[in-house]
Amino acid sequence: MKNKMITIYELMGLIKDDKVPKKIKIDNREYDYNLGDYYSTKGVSLLNDYNLRLCSIEEILEAKVEILSEENEMKEMIYQKDRKVEILYSGTYKGYDFYIMNLGTHPTAYVNVCNNKLLNGKECDKLDIDVHGGLTYSEDELYINDEKEKVKGWFIGWDYAHYNDYAGYEMDMREEIRSNGKKWTTEEIYEDVKDVIEQCINCKPFIEINDIKFNNKEEAIDYVNNYFIPEKNDEWEDICELLDDSRYNFSDRQNGMTQDDRRLLDSNFKTLGETINQLIKNQRKIIEKLESKNEKRNC
Repeated sequence: MKNKMITIYELMGLIKDDKVPKKIKIDNREYDYNLGDYYSTKGVSLLNDYNLRLCSIEEILEAKVEILSEENEMKEMIYQKDRKVEILYSGTYKGYDFYIMNLGTHPTAYVNVCNNKLLNGKECDKLDIDVHGGLTYSEDELYINDEKEKVKGWFIGWDYAHYNDYAGYEMDMREEIRSNGKKWTTEEIYEDVKDVIEQCINCKPFIEINDIKFNNKEEAIDYVNNYFIPEKNDEWEDICELLDDSRYNFSDRQNGMTQDDRRLLDSNFKTLGETINQLIKNQRKIIEKLESKNEKRNC
């Protein structure tokens, strides 16, 4: 049976529709899809290949491509008591490569965020991504089979081995002490993958202080606490209230805002950043005055 032949223009349409063929062949060279592009065994991207660079745009778009491997088919998640590493489903969704894995006792999922400047290199506990059990993985590589083959990038991941999740090792347990937790299907996990990618696409810095962008509240708190001298005054307390989890519990007299106003401010990152920056400037002025008074006393 002959492999399907298409043009590069048609190939671009498949990529746009997230129906990326995993392996193709053009001009007797084979290319594998990885990190948003096709690469030869020598690591040369398809559109940077020397043969294509000598062609016009029209010739490139009409060039014939042989599809050697279609988009991966979904495999069923089969639980077992022993560990294994197997890809259940992988592909690209809205420009993000993803891998759904079977580790034997439970499934996991990973998204490559190396092309997202706000997320690349960030540890999982520093990211505000809402997913089953929370993010539990952030590394620059990912093992994809038992032969220790790995792919590079910056991967964030999560697992399905939490409370109320089924685990394969329960097979050896007596029936009465098994958790009878949920057995996840590959289709269900793929829905989580798409949701996480949508969050990655729409992610914004939590706040910007002194031209520094923070992805979450904890980073901003650490910065303010470490960078500024915590003088006991109203300005400092206002900064802490803006960043604190319990800020909605403060009275209107203390923070000068209603709870609805505070929530609105919390959702408006730019306004929140400007407010804190102004408070910080006021805090600096107070510190400078204190230092000036101390200098005069020492003279």
